[in-house]
Amino acid sequence: MQVVSNQEKSLPPVSVVIIGRNEAGNIRECVESVLKMDYPQELLEVIYVDTGSTDGTQNIASAAGARVVEVRSLSPCAALARNTGLKESKHGVMHFVDGDMAIAPGYLKKAVERLAAGDAASVIGRVTERHSETNWISRVLNIDWKKKEEGYINAPGGGGTFIRAALEKIGGYNVGLPVAEEIDIGIRLRAAGYRICLINDVMAAHDYGVNSVWELALRYYGSGRGRFRILVCRDVPEEIRKSSWKLPRQAAIALAVISLMLFLGYGYEVLALLFSYPVIYPAVVVLADWKNIVTKKLGLDAFLYTYIFGVMKPVIFLGMVRESVEYGIKRLK
Repeated sequence: MQVVSNQEKSLPPVSVVIIGRNEAGNIRECVESVLKMDYPQELLEVIYVDTGSTDGTQNIASAAGARVVEVRSLSPCAALARNTGLKESKHGVMHFVDGDMAIAPGYLKKAVERLAAGDAASVIGRVTERHSETNWISRVLNIDWKKKEEGYINAPGGGGTFIRAALEKIGGYNVGLPVAEEIDIGIRLRAAGYRICLINDVMAAHDYGVNSVWELALRYYGSGRGRFRILVCRDVPEEIRKSSWKLPRQAAIALAVISLMLFLGYGYEVLALLFSYPVIYPAVVVLADWKNIVTKKLGLDAFLYTYIFGVMKPVIFLGMVRESVEYGIKRLK
């Protein structure tokens, strides 16, 4: 698909694929935001791919104006939903958006114009958090987007806008990955000679739906379960697999050191180390993330983003252990 350039005063038709599961509280706003974009409506195809909602999301999406495609799977994931949208849609330019997002009115036109330059197969914009002014957790989680620098990047995020032919050439998303599917698609796009570009415009407003530290811990726990599934997934780029092995290796080293210290009779020293970890770690965080915290002036939020991830590593590891146990039980049956 050759994108018509802006100089020709013409815009290409675009397939907008919304994906979601149990998004009854968000899906209407998402669909309506697509229909209110600064883009000719006659050039838009709007599809909602649902992966097993039980809260009536499908009916809400249909009433709001989207064509609903339902997918039944024992392992629903974003990759499966996006591939279904790729198969069900018809236009040469595609935009993926999650059901808990509201796309910015002017984004798609700017993304298409950037694709028309011909040097990128994927374009994304920045994602903001709806409740960042009132919810400190949402504000901190959104730091990941503030860290990203405009220009060519390694992987898309939050969906994004694509040339269909590029996605089809690399075989779409890896449905075996429950997480990190966008990192994977970025690796494979770049390996095929394509580029991914971040433009300095808001692409969408998002809602993590995390309102307490407990919910945040559950989110990290779930990510741990996903990390283990990466380890047993076939056709995973080595870069992703190595990243998933990093935490188990760190845990193994820590447990080995603690066990050795206990064996040698240094029990009190072990307790001192464990209790001092949350205190000593802030200095480590500042040194490790100096660029974002100080140089880019992202301050306390950037510090908390990195600090919380470090403190939550045991929770992530527990998620990996839980998933490994369930995986082992299934293999024995």
